[in-house]
Amino acid sequence: MTIGEYLKEKRNEKGLSLRQLAYKIKLSHTSISDIEKGVIKKESSILKIISALNLTNPEKERALQLLVEELTPKDLQDDVLDLKKALIIQNNSNAGDIMVGSTKKIYTSIDEDLKGLSEDEIQLVRNYIAFLKSQKIIKK
Repeated sequence: MTIGEYLKEKRNEKGLSLRQLAYKIKLSHTSISDIEKGVIKKESSILKIISALNLTNPEKERALQLLVEELTPKDLQDDVLDLKKALIIQNNSNAGDIMVGSTKKIYTSIDEDLKGLSEDEIQLVRNYIAFLKSQKIIKK
């Protein structure tokens, strides 16, 4: 099963039409349809859909596993999946909002964010950053 097929299945289980979900996450219904068909694999849009569907934690874990399997190089999959679970499941407010600050704020506060993490957790963060760079999500 692909991430798109899984999201479509969950959307249908929730009784949401493409247009209802589109309205909820401010994406076009055609974009959601293309994601469900596997035509578009834009991670940020997929994460919005996962959040908007108010999935249970096991459902979110399955969705994240499918997402990582499709979009992540094999050697980084375990590390990326662990990070995504921590970001989406453990810090779940179901608000559906993601706050994005300036890159200056992100880089000046990263040391503060890393305080209290073990060396293994810090390495996971480094691996995820390397993955994002490889996907050209973070620009130099």
